[in-house]
Amino acid sequence: RTHSSLIVGHSRHGSLDDVVGAWQRMHAEGVKPDAFTYTTVINACVKNNQLSQAESFFDEIRQGLHGAKASAATYTTMLEMYARVGMWG
Repeated sequence: RTHSSLIVGHSRHGSLDDVVGAWQRMHAEGVKPDAFTYTTVINACVKNNQLSQAESFFDEIRQGLHGAKASAATYTTMLEMYARVGMWG
């Protein structure tokens, strides 16, 4: 849970580089992300207008690459992103 906490903290402060860095350290240490962690990373990408990076993380969770399954919050974050950039609604 420590990695998720770091990711949340970095996300709240708007530092996408730090979010991705914590994500990479988490993987290097063999820690698998859950839906909450994925959603937090996707949200950080959205806040930083990184549509393709958000979609990449979303594709990972949709494909179940690390065993996590997208939650309602994950899908809501993606819908908000598409609405924000004018690609939905």
